Parts: sequence; structure tokens; C-alpha cells
Amino acid sequence: MVLFLLAFFLYNINLRPIAAGDSVPAALMPIVILTKGGMAMDEYNQYYLDYYKKRLYGLEGIAKPYFFTPTKFGYLSSYPIATGLFLTPFYAVPVYIYSLTHPTTAQWVFFAVVAEKISASAITAATVVLFFLLARQLGASRLMTWMLSFAYAFGSEAWSTSSQALWQHGPGVLFVLAACLTALRHNKSPSAKNAFLFGLLCGVSVAVRPTNFLLILPLCAWVMIKRRSYVIYYVMPLTAIAIIVGAYNMMVFGDLRGGYQGPFNAPFWEGFSGILFSPGRGLFLYFPLAIFGFLGFYKGIREKNSFLDFYSALLISASLQILLFSRWYTWWGGHCFGPRYLSEIEPLMLLAAIPFFQYRHFYSKWTIFVVFLLWSVSVQAVGSFIYPMGAWNSSPQNIDNVPSRVWDWRDNPVQRDLTAFVERYSHK
Repeated sequence: MVLFLLAFFLYNINLRPIAAGDSVPAALMPIVILTKGGMAMDEYNQYYLDYYKKRLYGLEGIAKPYFFTPTKFGYLSSYPIATGLFLTPFYAVPVYIYSLTHPTTAQWVFFAVVAEKISASAITAATVVLFFLLARQLGASRLMTWMLSFAYAFGSEAWSTSSQALWQHGPGVLFVLAACLTALRHNKSPSAKNAFLFGLLCGVSVAVRPTNFLLILPLCAWVMIKRRSYVIYYVMPLTAIAIIVGAYNMMVFGDLRGGYQGPFNAPFWEGFSGILFSPGRGLFLYFPLAIFGFLGFYKGIREKNSFLDFYSALLISASLQILLFSRWYTWWGGHCFGPRYLSEIEPLMLLAAIPFFQYRHFYSKWTIFVVFLLWSVSVQAVGSFIYPMGAWNSSPQNIDNVPSRVWDWRDNPVQRDLTAFVERYSHK
């Protein structure tokens, strides 16, 4: 509880949401379901059309709410709806109370923005608790668990991205880590209940974010190899969720992939190097703690760690995500801060680091870790408190039009935001 409250408090200490168009439908969906009894967002689509026109001085056709898709059922979310459905019960009471004031569409949008920040930070704080429990389950000492949990909470994209808006990453990590914890407990004390819960959590994680399929695939393989006799219990909830999501996507989008119909046509080395090493989006620059995941795995092999097969599944999952997004046509993640697409693998890399700190030369290893941690936390603090002050994503050219900008070492997002911050407040 202390860990949850600490993370929740620090995620909200910046006193602002970090807006993201991608998260708008998830923020509005519980409100629409509870007030309209459906999921069509026609009036909100019109609101954002008018909003963009006003911002662009009446120029039509320049910007549209891409996060809504016109369908025969009205304007629906362009993204998976699992996050909005998951949050709906939690919104019931505040939405009912607020509805008594007969708010306008604009006022509901404001309500959604406030509720979105609270929801995102609460979900991400819950993932920190799950991370803590996982580290303990894997044999980490209490001190090590607290250090690694702090590193995940404030040194990763959890702080600058997942906790700031209802991207798919926060709920995705929540269900992936819950599935990992259930898998470990099921392996230790197998039961039909644990097996069914594991399958359910894996299914929901994919419903939240389809690319999580490759993330949970190695974990599913590990569980099924370890406890073959429970296969039917894993498969039942997975199959049911796949049928429901597939039916919805076919009905709304006419495609099993739903709104994710973009191509995997990016040059591999361009995407691979960009998401790992570039100053604009590189994992090892924004989250250098990922290095300890590989070191931990190597140490686990040498010391024959009892959880080595589980760590193997985690690293295979992380590798598959890296390979997947290296080919994705928008591998840089659009307008965001840091390697957003790799948010889900960051806690997995930290968990895989545990063996590295369990053996000899403990204090020397932690000294190096703390140096990397201070760097990671400092970078994430820029993303939480200052971004997007420097407007790096949109100027001098839109990153979506010129993704090669991620390799500009003299003009990168962190440096740009810090410079803008100093310039603004040095004049006051």
C-alpha cells in the first residue's frame, strides 16, 4: 500500500495530464457507455472537429480526430476498447454524480481529462505493486526488490508515459505482470483456478493491446510446458476472448486486426537501431537499466538459477517486441517521449536483472546500477515535468514526416525540453 500511494502521489505531482490523441477514446468510453448506453461518440467527434477548426483559424481539412472511426454504428474508437470497458465500473459513481449537473459536451471532455490522469496513474501504480510481488516471488531480497521497484516506477516509461494518459501501455503492463505473477504461482501450486486465471489475464492483455500477443506467447509456452495437464484451462479463456475481439473487429472494421491495419514495411535496421540507440527514441539512452536484464540472464546461466527458464521467457518476449516494432511503419511511436513502444518490456528487463545482483560483489554492482538509475530517473523527470515544452516532435519538422530526426544528437527531445525550460524561467 505504501508503494502504491508513493507511486500514485509522484505520478500526479506534476499536476497536469500529458495529452495524447491516442488515449482520447479510452478516456471517453466509460462516460459514453454510462450516459448514452452505447459506444458511439458522434457528438465528441464533432466537438474535436470544431476544436481543431478553431485552433487552426477556421482552416478545414487540416486536422481531424483520427482517434475516431466512422462506422455503420456511428463514430467509434479507432483503438481497442478493452481499456475503456475495464474502467467503466470504476467510473460509475463519479459519472452519475457529475451527470446531476447536466454538463455540456465540453464539460464532459474536461471531466474525461481529469479522470484519465487519475485512472492512468492508479493503473500504473498498481503495476509497480505487481512488479514488487514478482521480484519477491523470484527470490529478490527486500532491499533489492525496493530498488528495482523504484527503478521501474520512476526510471522507465511508466512515469513519463503510462501514468500520464490512458495509453494502452499502462493497462497492458498491468495484465502482463499479473499474468507473470499468476504463472509463477501456478507453477509452484498448480490448480485449475490458477490456470484459468492465467489464460484470462493473457487474453485480456492482448485485447488491451494486440501487439502483446508476441509478449505473452513465450510466457504461455513456458507455462504449458511446465504444466501440460492444465492446457484446457489456459485455452478456454484465451479462445473466448479471441472470438469476442475478432467478432467486434470484423463487425466494426471488417478486418480481424481492427484498427491496426498498418504495414510492417519499415527498413529493419532503421527501426531496430532507432528504437534501441537513437537520441530521440533509443531504449538504451532513455532506459539504460535494460542492460542489466541481459547481464542478469548471463549470470543466471552461469549460476544455474532456478528461475532461468522463466527469465528466458521474459527475454524472448522482450526480443520479439523489439523485432516487431523494428518493422512497424511508425516505429518511432508518433508524438511521444522516449521509446513508448517498448514500455511493456522495461519491467520484464528489470525482473531478468535479478540474478545479476544476487551473487558476489554485491555493492560494486549496485554502485553501477545507481548511476544508471539516476540517469534514467532524470530523463523520465524531464518527460513528466517539462515535455512537451520544447515541441521537438513537431518542429522544425513533424517527426511523423521526417523520422530520421531521431538521430540528431545536437537537437534531441531531452535537450530541447531542458533548453526551453531554462529559457522560459530564466526570463522571469
